[in-house]
Amino acid sequence: MNVVVRRLLAVALLAAGLVLLATPRSGAAPDCVKGAREAAESADAVFTGVVAAVKRTGRGPDNAEFTHTIQVARVYKGPIDQQSVPVLTKAGTRNRPGLGALTRGERYLFYVRAGADVLTAGGCSGTRVANSDRVTRVEELLGEGRPAVRPEKPEKPEPPEAEFERVTDSQPVDFTRSAAPGLALVLIGLLGLVVVRRLGRRQPL
Repeated sequence: MNVVVRRLLAVALLAAGLVLLATPRSGAAPDCVKGAREAAESADAVFTGVVAAVKRTGRGPDNAEFTHTIQVARVYKGPIDQQSVPVLTKAGTRNRPGLGALTRGERYLFYVRAGADVLTAGGCSGTRVANSDRVTRVEELLGEGRPAVRPEKPEKPEPPEAEFERVTDSQPVDFTRSAAPGLALVLIGLLGLVVVRRLGRRQPL
């Protein structure tokens, strides 16, 4: 009888150990993680960033959620244009792998889905610590990336407005005054011509 009980206890302990090993732990790497290419294609945004703060926002073993403040370092995909973004993760359960609470001060490579006001990194998303091999692989797939905050394009200077200055403060000269000197010269010429003709007629033949 004792032998049977011992064998049953051994089988029970072995089964319990297998269940514990099969259950994804919070923050552990789940078996469903995609390759870098598949993860990048299915993600709305891909970026590296440092965990600045961690706050638990969900309670209970099946509803443990954590909101992280991430200081974005490099963006490889997606419309991220802020230096700091919130990223939501969940703890793993028997039926759902999860990332749990990320390590504060650690730099991660995030593959996230974009929600209304928060980014979500699932347990199968591919989100991991940003070591050199993972970052190199992402750069091979998506390029060297860009800063989180896009540099503003310099505005083109507006052309200067033309300015006109008066030479003097006097009023413009009207047409009559401006034409008077020319008319006077014409009259003098006509008078001279008349005088010459008259003198020519008075000379004897």
